[in-house]
Amino acid sequence: MTINFDKLLTSRNFQFLVGLNDQDRTPFTIHTTVVETLSGPLATLMNGSMCEALNGVATLEEVDEQTFVRFCEYAYRGDYTPAQQQIVLPSSKFDRGGLLLSVIMGKEPSWLRRSLRRKSAASSWKISMPV
Repeated sequence: MTINFDKLLTSRNFQFLVGLNDQDRTPFTIHTTVVETLSGPLATLMNGSMCEALNGVATLEEVDEQTFVRFCEYAYRGDYTPAQQQIVLPSSKFDRGGLLLSVIMGKEPSWLRRSLRRKSAASSWKISMPV
């Protein structure tokens, strides 16, 4: 990923509003040239004929701020600081985080294992899960 520095400095700025909540979105301004080298869809979003390109602003509702910061860091530097690892523990309530951790650890609940086997037997695709 080599970017001509002159092209970078003269490229258009684009603003991304990042976050889940309308009131708490953080604005990030980035050079369009940097993103063009990484993502065709984002390059089209920033430089095409869509209203986002015309206004120079796009909202990313499903991206958290720290993920976007790491993306920008990679775009500009070619490397990024990894996120802090988080351990998700299952709770007494059913939650997707705990279920996901259980499945990753190979300890999926028996009801899920039975459901997956029934689905596998009833269809042409198969899911292989550790038992």
